[in-house]
Amino acid sequence: MAGLVFGDPHPLGLPSHEYSHPVQILGSGTFGKVYLCCRRTPRHSGQPLNGNPADPYQDQDSLQLSEWVAVKIYKPVIQCELRYLEYLKREAVNQRRLNHEHVIGFKQVGLTTDLRLYLTLEYADSGSLKQWLEVRGGSLPESTARWFCQQLVYGLAYCHAHGVFNRDIKPANLLLHSNRDGPHRLDQPLLKVADFGLCKSSKDSAPKSRVGSPHYMAPEVFTGEPYDGRKADVFSCGVVLYQMVFGALPFNRTLDGRPLDFNRNFREIQDNVRREIWPQLLPTHPHQHQCDQRHTHPQQQPSASGTAATAVGANGSGGAAAAAAAALPAVPSASLLNLLHGVLRYDPDQRLTLLEVMHHPWYREGLTDEAYAQVLSVGSGVDQRPPPPSSQSVELIEAEFCRIMQHCAARQQEAAPQAIDEEFHCYS
Repeated sequence: MAGLVFGDPHPLGLPSHEYSHPVQILGSGTFGKVYLCCRRTPRHSGQPLNGNPADPYQDQDSLQLSEWVAVKIYKPVIQCELRYLEYLKREAVNQRRLNHEHVIGFKQVGLTTDLRLYLTLEYADSGSLKQWLEVRGGSLPESTARWFCQQLVYGLAYCHAHGVFNRDIKPANLLLHSNRDGPHRLDQPLLKVADFGLCKSSKDSAPKSRVGSPHYMAPEVFTGEPYDGRKADVFSCGVVLYQMVFGALPFNRTLDGRPLDFNRNFREIQDNVRREIWPQLLPTHPHQHQCDQRHTHPQQQPSASGTAATAVGANGSGGAAAAAAAALPAVPSASLLNLLHGVLRYDPDQRLTLLEVMHHPWYREGLTDEAYAQVLSVGSGVDQRPPPPSSQSVELIEAEFCRIMQHCAARQQEAAPQAIDEEFHCYS
């Protein structure tokens, strides 16, 4: 593809024979930045070429495949606290273990030439659910919200079945990828759970850290006491579902409609959560477009796995039917409200599990028997697909992180006396 540059020196310090120079910045945060690059990898025996004409580069002669990837580059490891490195190790190891169509895929982890950790992940080409909502007025038709919710629950149930709790479910961390390939071309993108930087494994101690995004965190996370990471993820899913349908957060208002700010009105918001009064706080004029079962035959609904969806474009993204549906008043279905009651419970012991969500009629609607059986196999722990192919095993990643952390600890111990000596001389 014209415009791609491979070669030394690589501006990010990545292996120049493997990674193109960055094409664009996809995002940034306190951890560092995420770049879009093209990555060349050897073709495995019998592996076919991807026929997507948008693929950046395919070399038949050298038997190499090229793909777009998202590369997260962190600050130099010598500047990282050991606790921060432990989070990075947990993110890399758990991403390596997961292999599911609704979870962002692992590609590689390594060190740049200037000793920055980088994590290479599958690239999702349609942005995030947060961006998707923003350009659509903040909310979606109930049928479209179901489409995304089915995929979110499906992917997250797979993570839980492998002992991984995300702990930071929110629209910004749910990435979307166009579904133009394969036998079922859909107008709606596929959803993929991403960002495992705050994840916790069932092999670790019970979660008790107050981590996540406050607007989406379960109430028990704020206590500082041990909690069930699975139930905390369910609550976050409930907030995301509510936001998709109603274009607002469920607890951030007073009964008279006054908005509440999380930093200034934390106690009031938590009181709303404890009292479970979100049904009384429903927006008077939600931006939801009415496009439910009255306009769409259930068998035409998209499935969570993408295998049973054939008519999304006819019911959710254009045409006369969609325009007519948009003019109708928004009335959330009783089944949806019942599901929200189950996932937004204050008491985690009374909150639905993901498997119970999968058995709920609202979630089940529109899925073929085949697709639904596939979803349930993940929720019940039957689906035990192997990790994705990679030259880096979990054991190799853990050993490399152990070496890096030992090196950093030694360097920091060496630097400490020097810093004290410099401070002393400042006052002498």
